[in-house]
Amino acid sequence: MHRKIPLIVFFASFLLLAAVLIHVISTVVVSRGVNILELRQAQTDMTQLYSLLGASALRLQRHAYDWSHGDDIYAYMEDKNENFLATHFGAERLRELHVSGAAMYTTNAQRITFIDGTGLAFGQEWLEQEAQVFDSVAKLVHTGYLGYFEGFINVGDVGMMVAAHRIHDATGRKPFRGYLLMAIALDGQFLERSRSVSGLHFNILPLNVFKRISATSTHGDNFKFLQTEEDVRVYSTIHDIFGVSSFCLETRRPRNIAAFGGEISRRNSWLMFLLCLAVLGAGLLMLHMAHQRFAREQMHYSERHDSLTGLPNSLLLVERLANIGRTAQADGQALGVIYMDLDNFKSVNNCYGYQQGDAVLRETAQRLRGLTASLLVARSGVDNFQIALMAENQEHVEKQAQSILEAMNKPFAVRGNRLHIGVSMGLAFLGHCQDGLALVHKAELAMYDAKERGGNALSVYDVSMDVMASARKRLETALYEAVEHNALSVQYQPKIDIAKNTVAGCEALVRWQVSDGAWIPPSDFIPIAEETGLVTRIDFFVLRTACRQALAWHEDGAGSVPIAVNMSVRSILSEGFADQVIGILE
Repeated sequence: MHRKIPLIVFFASFLLLAAVLIHVISTVVVSRGVNILELRQAQTDMTQLYSLLGASALRLQRHAYDWSHGDDIYAYMEDKNENFLATHFGAERLRELHVSGAAMYTTNAQRITFIDGTGLAFGQEWLEQEAQVFDSVAKLVHTGYLGYFEGFINVGDVGMMVAAHRIHDATGRKPFRGYLLMAIALDGQFLERSRSVSGLHFNILPLNVFKRISATSTHGDNFKFLQTEEDVRVYSTIHDIFGVSSFCLETRRPRNIAAFGGEISRRNSWLMFLLCLAVLGAGLLMLHMAHQRFAREQMHYSERHDSLTGLPNSLLLVERLANIGRTAQADGQALGVIYMDLDNFKSVNNCYGYQQGDAVLRETAQRLRGLTASLLVARSGVDNFQIALMAENQEHVEKQAQSILEAMNKPFAVRGNRLHIGVSMGLAFLGHCQDGLALVHKAELAMYDAKERGGNALSVYDVSMDVMASARKRLETALYEAVEHNALSVQYQPKIDIAKNTVAGCEALVRWQVSDGAWIPPSDFIPIAEETGLVTRIDFFVLRTACRQALAWHEDGAGSVPIAVNMSVRSILSEGFADQVIGILE
């Protein structure tokens, strides 16, 4: 009896200690681990919100650029024709573009006109501060030497996203007339539209909210977390054009597992041991699930991005084109997709090595990312890139595509040498088809048309390209069957010695006659054979046939007749070329 008491006490103490340890582990380790996961998810929400604001700023910048570069607005700066405002620059058009307001100024910062695109007055305070804000924007435009500016301002209780551009004629050769300022109010309509698009739970609050919150953890002075029992909130500030904090961003993500773990940790009964075990197991399971989710996200990212340049690949391009297409149709914009191929890129790898070739591809991706006109840039294949462009009409999209062509014509630095690499570009518009994959394919057809015209050019898709592509595919299929079934023939063109009036030799020429008796010109099927790799099989077929013919002529008493056989570079560089030639001659 006395021996059992210490054993029971020991066992009870062990269970109690185990329960306490598991309780501590569940409340500290598991809860902290889940908190970290929730904080990371909340931080991701804030990053997405910044991306959303950046996309809106980019769209505003594009609208300001498109509106400020035209002969109509350029002429208006001189003659002040009110009909121009009514037909081209009215409040209804601004509302279609979700732009809250626009104003034009002369080169000395005198306001000519202001248009309200919200249907609501911004208030006298905004109008009084408008000139002062523009003076600062104009100075930034001048000092930046870029001719444009974008940023945020805070007018009263309304946050504003602004973009300014110099007013030029369509050619850009005449001196600029003044400035165009466009703005988007970060008001309730903007929030409702952005929430529906992104699915994020966020608000734009006055700056004093950021100053008075009690944060559980802080990252710098501009990024704070706040955890409540219901949700995790992230606060950040946006600086205005003067570099001063203007207003506060807030994102909210509901809490789930952490609150559940906290409730369990408050239970004080003999079931704590089992519950703590359950919490521990659930915590480990959640950590395992989180790890698997991270692995899936990494796999998802690698499946949809190019490892060399970090650009989206063709799979992600097609997925995003669907969303971009719906946005373009909703905004009444023209969407174009460019399929770009680097001309003679193989020569870079052959002459300078694959490492230098990769450097050229990375610089190409960097150039395309830096173009403000590019809405989306992707890479598929070795030297193929796709660019999505969106503008008010197809003419503006073509101008943007031409500017990309000019940017790509700048030389590349390869081993200290300035190397010019041309590009062939094909452009297709959303109106040509509604499917993203088909749109990329039609842009590719236009790219091949640009290559056939000599390369380093831009070609716009039309329906005739589908007919040509179908005919070429049928010819390629027929050529495969002809090579497989030995349907090609060899003809011999004699070489005449004029002085002796005798045959000095001949040249073996491959010819192709189809089943209906028609002859396919070599200029039609030889390029296809070179692109598909069939030219190697054709070369050795001609060589074998020519050798048999030379032997037959010799046995018939014609003597040794020299026969010239043309061999492609692909065949000469192929592995075992010399052995195959020796085997045929023997």
